[in-house]
Amino acid sequence: MRAVLAAVLLLAAGLSGAAEPVVTASVAPDSATVGDRLTLTLSVAHDEGAKAVFPDVERGIAPFQVLAASVVPPATEGGRVTERRDYVIAAFETGRLAVPSLEFLVLPATGETLRAFTDSLVVTVASVLPDTAAGRVEPKDIRPPVSLPPDPWPFVIVAAVAAAAYGAYRFVRRWWLRRNAPPAGPAPAPVVAPEAAHRAAFERLDALERERLPERGEFAGFYDALSDVLRLYVGDRFAVRAIDMTTAELEPAMAAARLDPSSVEWTVRFLEHADLAKFAKFAPTVERARGDLGAVREFVERTRFRGEAPTAPAAAAEPAGGGGGGGA
Repeated sequence: MRAVLAAVLLLAAGLSGAAEPVVTASVAPDSATVGDRLTLTLSVAHDEGAKAVFPDVERGIAPFQVLAASVVPPATEGGRVTERRDYVIAAFETGRLAVPSLEFLVLPATGETLRAFTDSLVVTVASVLPDTAAGRVEPKDIRPPVSLPPDPWPFVIVAAVAAAAYGAYRFVRRWWLRRNAPPAGPAPAPVVAPEAAHRAAFERLDALERERLPERGEFAGFYDALSDVLRLYVGDRFAVRAIDMTTAELEPAMAAARLDPSSVEWTVRFLEHADLAKFAKFAPTVERARGDLGAVREFVERTRFRGEAPTAPAAAAEPAGGGGGGGA
């Protein structure tokens, strides 16, 4: 039937003197997956002066859908005009899908209306899903673990709680000792005579040094013992209840015992520095700990009893926390 129609059109074109229009259709690419964009190109070549009517593509290429369309400027050569349009299309079904034959109408300046038909086209559209029928679908493996930076807050909280607990223990212990102490009166005679206080302190410092606590990482225990050695020496040398006092209480007590201000300042600053190490607020090194033990030894040497009225000696070695030393 189409051959008969084409013969009739050709005969009509010959009688009217109009050349037969030439139409083409192409689609690229010819294979895709569901939703991929394809380009459908339609063109028609006809005599100059004729008017071409393109097919209604949006209704005529189901199951494809037209997403966009553009018109290419016509080109004229040898009395023939070529018109072209490009369509962006997509299919949302799978299989071998056909772009059907499309009909063009060409209206010459004189004569009957001419009709021309494009060839049908086939496009293979595949699914974006894996081939489940072949049994090759498997769950994807989970992603490997990702290393995250450690959160420091748990360690900070634990350290703060430990410091608070230790501080509470020291406070309660000293409060209990003061509560059960005998009534206030003249300061009791020291266990060690003032003239022998430095020898007892040196023996305690030597024993503490032999324990090598800093080398074992036991800084809290080391500074607790070192501050007790200093407090015992102050108590034996100057008759001050230093072992049972807080650092804040010790300062006025040492001043009342008529120690020179430089010795009071050095002792208070050193004990504050030791408290920082004991309560985990300061991380000393082994070298720093050894230096602090030497600083206490030098303070004892400079302030030891020499059978004369106390005088202000040369400055003692500074503890790691700073401060100058004095003597009595």
